[in-house]
Amino acid sequence: MNTQSSPKKVLILFVVAYTAWTAIQAWRNRSSPLAAYTAVAAGRPAKPDRVVAYYFHGTARCSTCRMIQAYTEKALATGFRDDLTNGRLEFRQVNFQRSENRHFVQDYQLYTSSVVIARFRDGKQVEWENLTDVWVLSESKSALASYVQRHVRDHLRRI
Repeated sequence: MNTQSSPKKVLILFVVAYTAWTAIQAWRNRSSPLAAYTAVAAGRPAKPDRVVAYYFHGTARCSTCRMIQAYTEKALATGFRDDLTNGRLEFRQVNFQRSENRHFVQDYQLYTSSVVIARFRDGKQVEWENLTDVWVLSESKSALASYVQRHVRDHLRRI
């Protein structure tokens, strides 16, 4: 057995593993379809009459959770560009397991990753809806997008 090749193998294995880990992290942190719109809205104070689309998730996230988030973001970006730009609609991604966000679990009766639509009037929340069917529709990008857009549109009509 060649003992000198063993450290080389370990080093190569480490480099390959590190490269794969870095690529996965970059893929996970890629820009969302809403990045341009949320950046515009972030520089202004929140409108008193608005709709907020929340995507709530835990720290550990499965592929279905990530898919629901991606489909929701795409549905909002493609269906509500003007509303996102002018601040009538906001998108917020929230980790409900972080200590500062734990109140959302009770506020919105969360038990898993969820899409919640909340309507605000005069800066106060007046209504909210947990879109629980996103889990049932997660296998169909178009069905999930249509579902999210229909509910967001409903809330936007009422502000």
